[in-house]
Amino acid sequence: MAGEKVPGMHDVDAMLEVCREIENAYFSQPKDKFRGAPAPYYFLRAAILCRKRHDYSGEVAICERWIALANDYSSQQKVKDGWAANVAAGGSSADIVKRLPKARELMEKAGQK
Repeated sequence: MAGEKVPGMHDVDAMLEVCREIENAYFSQPKDKFRGAPAPYYFLRAAILCRKRHDYSGEVAICERWIALANDYSSQQKVKDGWAANVAAGGSSADIVKRLPKARELMEKAGQK
């Protein structure tokens, strides 16, 4: 598609697959060593696409997955000490966190689990 910055950026399944790959790559790094920063963009994009499909439980799940990833990353000493970028403090991460309460509300109204 012309103008598409990321292949599959309008395809929720493609975005969810990228999110799984990011999670797998992140958590495959040794826990006792510094883990590189995960990319929030794909999680945000997946959340947006889930909402567009009225898949609120999917949106809640992807937001919660990002928050777990961001919390793990932020808990590393290098991030706490300011020696590594805190992706959890960035705009995309904040947007994901802000989406979660509304997504939960919509999920409940829709009767999704």
